[in-house]
Amino acid sequence: MISKPNVNISLASANNVLNIGDRRNLIICQTPGATAHTLVQDIPDLTKTQLDSLLGAGSYARIMVQQWLDANRTGNDYGAKLDMITLLDGAAATAATKVITLGATEAATAAVASDIEISILSSELYNKTISVAVGDTSSEVAAAIVAAYASTTAPFTLAAGTTPNEHVITVTATDLGTIGNDYGIEITGVPSAIDAVITSGVTGAGPPINLDTITDLLGETVRYQGILWPSDLSGDVDEVTDFLDARFNVSNDILDGVAFMGDSNTLTLEKALANLHNSPSLVIAGNAITVGSSTKIGPEVVHPVDWTTATFMGIRARRLTDNASIASVVTANASNDQFGGQALASLPYFNTPIASVPVTGSVNLFDSSEQVELNAAGYTVIGPNKPITETITGAMVTTYKTDPAGNPDISFSYLNYVDTSSVCREFFFVNFKSIFAQSRLTDGNLIAGRSMENEASLKAVFKRLLQVLKDNTLIRDGSVADALVEDSLTVVIDLANRKATINSVLPIVTQLETINSTLQLTFEL
Repeated sequence: MISKPNVNISLASANNVLNIGDRRNLIICQTPGATAHTLVQDIPDLTKTQLDSLLGAGSYARIMVQQWLDANRTGNDYGAKLDMITLLDGAAATAATKVITLGATEAATAAVASDIEISILSSELYNKTISVAVGDTSSEVAAAIVAAYASTTAPFTLAAGTTPNEHVITVTATDLGTIGNDYGIEITGVPSAIDAVITSGVTGAGPPINLDTITDLLGETVRYQGILWPSDLSGDVDEVTDFLDARFNVSNDILDGVAFMGDSNTLTLEKALANLHNSPSLVIAGNAITVGSSTKIGPEVVHPVDWTTATFMGIRARRLTDNASIASVVTANASNDQFGGQALASLPYFNTPIASVPVTGSVNLFDSSEQVELNAAGYTVIGPNKPITETITGAMVTTYKTDPAGNPDISFSYLNYVDTSSVCREFFFVNFKSIFAQSRLTDGNLIAGRSMENEASLKAVFKRLLQVLKDNTLIRDGSVADALVEDSLTVVIDLANRKATINSVLPIVTQLETINSTLQLTFEL
């Protein structure tokens, strides 16, 4: 066959702009019966049966993982990834207990009928109502409470004492070690003449060991944008912050992430805890602890702070996942903010609804002035909104307060600042890798039809990528911001070392948190 003229056409890939990669989180928690210090990957791919087998049905770790999964995956076809490191109980660990004493003796008798409300560990998941009739004895009430939880699969067990202590209930944490020391209990509606007193029993001891080997499991290339560090290991949180801080500006890769740790305590102790740290890679969150109450012990919000932070981590990963439906986890009504992606890094984290965390009307939570003090120290407050209709996040801060020289620095003090700058860096990284995968470098003119870069073309690519970040509301748009970039953008070509050095400011978008306004009265028409 004769075919003239000769025509040769090659297809080249489009010079598309790439988005940031998938989000991957990591949860660290002890799991009775699991293999010690094991990294289990792709948790969302496991079935309920497989998760129950791996972590134990109803265990503390199993519920924590479920809180993340529900926050990240419920009603959403675009979920993030989740891995877990399972820690084995310490060799000589003991379980923590709490004690509920009903009445002075087991024969104390209810003078009035009442409905007792009792919550153990979580008022959202483990709340029971016990009906008490006139004449019921404290031992009968204790037996009814134990029976109410008998069929509940939970990270604790209940047992009433024997004569003469049948009115005494011991709540024992399923997990050994210090993890059960922070379990909360609240009881209300106990009829007069019985009353109730909750006290600490045995202090759990012996946390998981060999924590310094945890980061060895993670290797050098896997990136976790969020890592949950359990609250009972707060004294060892430097293990993970040192790991992440070293990755904050690693060469030729993007490996940074943020560790989340829950903690509930007094104002003084929370400020002291947060002030121990100065890391852009650590968020400590929670609320107040109960003080001076005989019918409540543990956190004022009766729900483990580990579960609360797991929920927030799931929401954060969901917000930064392309096309994920996020309408249920943001309060902004703008149409483009109803689906996840890199643009959501700059949307405020405060006022994020945490649906799985119970709402409490307690008056002993951190008030507004205390929240300011805590934020300044690097502590994030999560609690009820003003109408007390849902639990929400306050300003999400990191523990970063000063630069390496000790000077006050707010550059990475807010989680939104960290996430916005991190997303921008990742965006430039993946696109530089793609666009300049095979380019010549010159300080002269470019030759048409050849893959070459010089100072002018590198600036042009940088500005083109910057425009995408503007469109994604990560970088400020407008003449003022453009002038800042134009004045600071430099490109230095080093032909001998095959290197181009690009420097520029990064004028990120921030968040509207405070509005000051003065309204002056006038009587003129």
